[in-house]
Amino acid sequence: MRLAAIGLLCLSLNAFSSDEKSHTSTLSNVYTLADGSVILVPKNDVANCQNNYLHLAVNNNSLTEKGLENMLAVALTAGSAGNKVIMKYVVSGQNCYINRLSIQF
Repeated sequence: MRLAAIGLLCLSLNAFSSDEKSHTSTLSNVYTLADGSVILVPKNDVANCQNNYLHLAVNNNSLTEKGLENMLAVALTAGSAGNKVIMKYVVSGQNCYINRLSIQF
């Protein structure tokens, strides 16, 4: 019984994470918008993302205001230094929403 419950949990977590995608690239542009959201444009094309845009938007893909501020700082640091970023995102309609971002050194 316990083993079955653990197996079911693992399957449900795997199903949840299968929607998440990952993209690694340097950034060509960082757009800040009037509504407080940010668009990151990687140099390498991103499949399934309209205009090759990856969005940082509060309340989309569990992103909070503090998370957006932190990710914007990481994106600007990476862009200024020419470092690659690893973006974890989900596709929702025609938009891609990031919920994790890291910089490669």
